[in-house]
Amino acid sequence: MAIIPVRSTSAALGMRLAHEQMLQRRREAKVRLSRERIQNLARALVCCGVLAALLALGIFTGWVPLPVPSMAASRESSVERPADRFVETRTGQILISARDGVFCQRALFDNETGLLSSDKIVRCDAATNRQ
Repeated sequence: MAIIPVRSTSAALGMRLAHEQMLQRRREAKVRLSRERIQNLARALVCCGVLAALLALGIFTGWVPLPVPSMAASRESSVERPADRFVETRTGQILISARDGVFCQRALFDNETGLLSSDKIVRCDAATNRQ
């Protein structure tokens, strides 16, 4: 009869150990999932930051045009362009087309000094029609 209680005690002890191991694995899984969520959030924030930096770089360098070019074109039409006064200033206008062909970088070339200075970004079709 002494063998039966030992077996039942060892079986109960085994079940209790198995239950504690299962609880420990659940805790570890929760910690691991929490750590993975934080890592995924950090990766997503880094990716968004990189995309925002690339967009800002594109706008700054002129690869991505600003959304309001019509205001600049209307303002420019009312103001005399430097290229219209070539005889007086000896400064010419050079249009450098962007990849999309819609916007151009306007540069001014001074014939007396040989210097090239960047002026602004304009629509290519509006700038070529006025020449």
